Amino acid sequence: MPPNQTSVSMESRRRNGIFYTPDALAHKMAEWAITTPRAKVIDPSFGGCAFLRAAVHQLRKLRAPYPAHQVYGVDRDFSARIWLESLLNEGAREHQFFFGDFLSLRPAHFQTLFTAVLGNPPYVKHHSISARRQQVAARALLESGYRLSGLASYWAYFVLHAINFVAPGGRLALVLPGSLVHADYARVVREALQNAFGRVTAIFLNERIFPDAEEESVLVFAERRAERGREVRVGIGSSTSLRFDAEGLEQATQPLAGKEPRDSWLRALLDSRILSIYDKAATTHCARLAEKARIRIGAVTGANRFFVLPPSAFRALSLRGEYASPILSRAAFVRGLVFDSTALDDMRRQDAACLLLRPPSRGSGDKPLRSYLRKGVREGIPQRRKCALRDPWYRVETGRVPDAFLTYMSGVSPRLVLNEAHISCTNAIHALTWNQSVADGEARRIALGFLSTITQFSAEIEGRSYGGGVLKLEPSEAGRLVIPKVFGSRLNGLFREAHELCRCGRNADASQLVDDLLLKSLFTPEELSTLRAGLDMLRTRRLSRTIMSL
Repeated sequence: MPPNQTSVSMESRRRNGIFYTPDALAHKMAEWAITTPRAKVIDPSFGGCAFLRAAVHQLRKLRAPYPAHQVYGVDRDFSARIWLESLLNEGAREHQFFFGDFLSLRPAHFQTLFTAVLGNPPYVKHHSISARRQQVAARALLESGYRLSGLASYWAYFVLHAINFVAPGGRLALVLPGSLVHADYARVVREALQNAFGRVTAIFLNERIFPDAEEESVLVFAERRAERGREVRVGIGSSTSLRFDAEGLEQATQPLAGKEPRDSWLRALLDSRILSIYDKAATTHCARLAEKARIRIGAVTGANRFFVLPPSAFRALSLRGEYASPILSRAAFVRGLVFDSTALDDMRRQDAACLLLRPPSRGSGDKPLRSYLRKGVREGIPQRRKCALRDPWYRVETGRVPDAFLTYMSGVSPRLVLNEAHISCTNAIHALTWNQSVADGEARRIALGFLSTITQFSAEIEGRSYGGGVLKLEPSEAGRLVIPKVFGSRLNGLFREAHELCRCGRNADASQLVDDLLLKSLFTPEELSTLRAGLDMLRTRRLSRTIMSL
């Protein structure tokens, strides 16, 4: 049985990348990776031992005489030793398992290379990696000739290092996050896999196998280590129904559409006709958002509940109005294509959290303010990571007031909203500042463009799918979105009409309005229908994922 996940808090699991692989999935992956009774197998982050137990089971099926002698593991958490007891009782020996950082090891430690590497690397984000672990990781990559961005999550280092442990002709089977195909830094990982193995197969899972994880999961099967060929196949499937043998994986996937490693693996899921229509329009009649605006995250308070308050809280705490700076704190408050003074007044009337506490930097003798700040000290707010970097800790910097807001966590599709209220936003929303060449008319065209099928399709390609099917766009990903440039002479009337439709929650009707106009200049009816089919497929895939029963 897998370990009791309730013994570790959700926050702790997320911070340390602890997500246990279901036994059924581990057994299927072990069956694929282990094909000979003499195989030697390693899990570089064995945790609850699901893969090690599955490996022993598969070796036993292949009639290995001493299967427990052939499995090895690494884990930095010594408390994971408890899950080794069943393996030790079956004959495994203590020296087969190492407690420490996998990235500090080299294959020589085990005096062997491995026929199969199986695992589920820790999903630790870059800002949670300690300085010491970063040094260990950087040293390991330097020896292998790889370089990763400072924004890389820990799983990426694990994958690159694990390749070195696979014997010629061997296999690697891993459960990886969706950032493998979306994140900029993951390009290094994708290229390394393609260069190291004769064939790489990636399966985007329909279900969520880790309910507490934010990202979707991708199964990676890499085979024929050190052979040439570099074939990549990509598909969508369910871990419960997918056949993991060669024929099953072949039927569930198709070859990568492009010849270059940098081509998106997600694009391989789409019909070539869809991609042809999208690529032609994107290069001839569209611009990238990064060409028009600087995209950044909103103000990082470090403690929104403490710093962003509703008007009633300011009154109850007797805090001066001069300490309150209006701020947009949630995408839910954004309706329509414009956020103006009327929308801001609506937030105030609803008593929404829309006022940022911004007291003087130094020397205020105001008693209610000092009392509230002391409350923050008692709650440990000054010690929080972002607050500790500020001097004083309670003075939040908002930066330049943005020209527009981008809702970057979306259930259906992201929207761009013009900031006519001239207020700041928190990091729950992206802040856009137009380039000097963008006039008011073009700003409205860009906002309208976000309603179009082609921009929404672009968001599915460039963004990443998180828990519950949410589509997330990091600033660099948002910068790659394509925006149609052609809207004709009806711009102002079209903008007002689309704005009112969105304010009433009729976003689909607003999108239809924009698409109808684009039919006259950008697409034929057949092309638009084909592109919409591609958008529907990607969106349905993202929104329909269910949580796998453990």
